Amino acid sequence: MMPGVVAGFPRKTGPVGGTFTVTSAFSQTATLELLGYFQQTGLGSISPLYFNYFTGAAGAVGDRGAILGVRLTRSQVGGVWQPWELYLDMAGNYPTAAEFPSTLTVRGVAFARAAATFVYVSSNRSSLKWSGANVTTALLPAGQVTTVVATP
Repeated sequence: MMPGVVAGFPRKTGPVGGTFTVTSAFSQTATLELLGYFQQTGLGSISPLYFNYFTGAAGAVGDRGAILGVRLTRSQVGGVWQPWELYLDMAGNYPTAAEFPSTLTVRGVAFARAAATFVYVSSNRSSLKWSGANVTTALLPAGQVTTVVATP
């Protein structure tokens, strides 16, 4: 028997990904609306708590790979509400989007990493951002539980 080999197959390395749920909430200021789960503002919740993309299990808020947000955001510019944008926020310092899920599926709608904009927020959090026709409030309805799948 070789170390790291199970039933003749090498142990999987890299992110595990997996399925988690988000209970959405809604928040609004004069110029910003948020819908979904966002740990930084206490909006909504996630299960398992701080789901970790790299381990596929619950984690802690500061763990690299902890999901810190699956949220819709839009702002008001010049008195006009802009289109919604979908964000995936993940704990950790990432120089590029390469370590993020290749696909994020929300309510059966798939969002490819290749179609996202990488947003470096700080040494503690980075995000992927999607916009377009598929990004609507139907993805994360307030007060409802939404299943989300993060695929490596």
